[in-house]
Amino acid sequence: MKVRNLLLALAASAALVAPALALPVVAWVPPYFISTCKNSLQASWSYNGRSYGMKDGLTYLNLQFWSPSNSGVLGRAYGSNSPSNNDIDWFVKWGHDNGIKVLLCIYNPPSSGDKWNWAAAKAAFKNRRTSFVKEIMAEVRARNLDGADIDFECNESNCNSDKNDYLVFMKELRDSLHAAGKTLTYASFTTQYNGPNWDWWHDLSPVVEAFATMGYDWSGWNKDYQTQVEHTPDPSKMMIGMPSYSSWQGYGVKRHLQWVLDYGNVGVAIWDATLRHWDTQAETDWMSGEVWYMLSQVKNKGNDGPFKVTVSAQHGSVSLNPSKAEYAKDERVTATAVPDAGWFFAGWSSAAGDTLPSKTLTMASDIALEPVFAPEGELVRNGNFANAENWNLTVHSGASASGSVSDGAYELRIENGGADTWRVGLAQTGIVLAAGKTYTLEFRASASEPVTVNAGVGQSSGDYGTYVLEPTSLTSSAKKFSYTFVASETNANARVLFDCGNVSPTTISISDVSLKLGEGTGRDPDEEQAAVARVAARASWTLSVSGAELSLSGVRGEAELYDLRGHRAMTALPEGGRATFDLSALPRGSYVVRADGISRTAVRR
Repeated sequence: MKVRNLLLALAASAALVAPALALPVVAWVPPYFISTCKNSLQASWSYNGRSYGMKDGLTYLNLQFWSPSNSGVLGRAYGSNSPSNNDIDWFVKWGHDNGIKVLLCIYNPPSSGDKWNWAAAKAAFKNRRTSFVKEIMAEVRARNLDGADIDFECNESNCNSDKNDYLVFMKELRDSLHAAGKTLTYASFTTQYNGPNWDWWHDLSPVVEAFATMGYDWSGWNKDYQTQVEHTPDPSKMMIGMPSYSSWQGYGVKRHLQWVLDYGNVGVAIWDATLRHWDTQAETDWMSGEVWYMLSQVKNKGNDGPFKVTVSAQHGSVSLNPSKAEYAKDERVTATAVPDAGWFFAGWSSAAGDTLPSKTLTMASDIALEPVFAPEGELVRNGNFANAENWNLTVHSGASASGSVSDGAYELRIENGGADTWRVGLAQTGIVLAAGKTYTLEFRASASEPVTVNAGVGQSSGDYGTYVLEPTSLTSSAKKFSYTFVASETNANARVLFDCGNVSPTTISISDVSLKLGEGTGRDPDEEQAAVARVAARASWTLSVSGAELSLSGVRGEAELYDLRGHRAMTALPEGGRATFDLSALPRGSYVVRADGISRTAVRR
């Protein structure tokens, strides 16, 4: 939830709350994933020559272990099944060892169904306000905590009627905490229909050190975050809520964090400290040294410097002007990416859409630059299958398959294709793509029994979105296939993929796999006329964006618009060769347009 401390002059008998230089970054520890959170807090991941982890990016760790009873008495969440005092002591020691404040977090879990127990929260902050404050202070002192975080949530129809009582409680708790040199934060919804909400922010801003927003899925990475910021009188106290899964609203973790870094005066709130998807507990893209390096940049935005620029580059270098060991706060530095022979500049890692080789930096923290350089020639390694090197066969549960290399081809023997196309897959990762560039994937393939598989190029992590994914009909006669697309983003770890699940038992042969810049050489001359017409239609239509209107001219068939996760957002039928999409209801960002067998990238700015 929160923290950018104000320097508060209290009464002579009161303690001073020390000012903090950092913007607030928080994660919560839920009471039901104790060991998982401990593992995540202690983990570190390599980036740019050193290790980064949660200790580098957090300013707060909130222990969501407390809740009020129906009569408003403070107690441990889940009663006898709540985390032990030893668990609390472990988190407090970890936080203090790493310079991170650990807060007592009080929430009001549902007594049944999906309605938060607002009645219990009101019994505490309205009916027992003074006693409840004393109980909080006693627990904070007993457990050596650094303050309190109030996570009372209301999803009833009359939340706003309790705003004044909530505010009086928060002021009384603030006074008690500040007198002891402690911190107060809270969590809020970003909609007006729950409580607390953004109509409460102006009154609460002077009371707290920081607050976290909730409502991850409806919040776009750009416009909606900006709307949140515009509703608060002090953005430096705001921590924009982000979920602990890999992608939301069509964008991955790094792109959301890049918005925060670009804005420069707002923090981050992560639910939760497991760094795993809360439903499946699958590992996510938060488990990344680059992600926690970016969060360390957020955390240190308030520092006065001096600052350093470090560079990590393969197949090229970065020129800095001026070139210095350290830079003063707000000093401007021009960084220019310089590729080696046979390579070209594709973009800057983490900065989606930032494809210009020169960029001007305004120094407000240490900055790590990682240019992405892409090869000018063949991108696929071992596409002629001299052996199986660089290729990975994945067989998921519910399917049965095996593979081997024979006479320059990969022979994929499928005994049971399973229920989905992704159940059996052959892929090569480590493919470098440059945003806005045209690529062609070509290969030869056949099958002992007629089947349809999916072939394409896509992401290697997150939601595994695709840049091109084509149903490919195979027969016993080997044919050449050719698919052209425009890369919608710069990706240093894309993959060529063949999803061959959900088919009858067969043996599939794949050979001569190639991925290169440009339109390619096309399919076999004897391929069916529909496919030939599709190739001929390539580059026959043009694309333009004006405001929120996306137009295609020269289109022959239905046009489709996809987000970067591969989810279809809308379709349009051409009239007189022109198809139009109204993007006003979609978040700003990049989309993929598919029509007449080709894909191109469009950006709603």
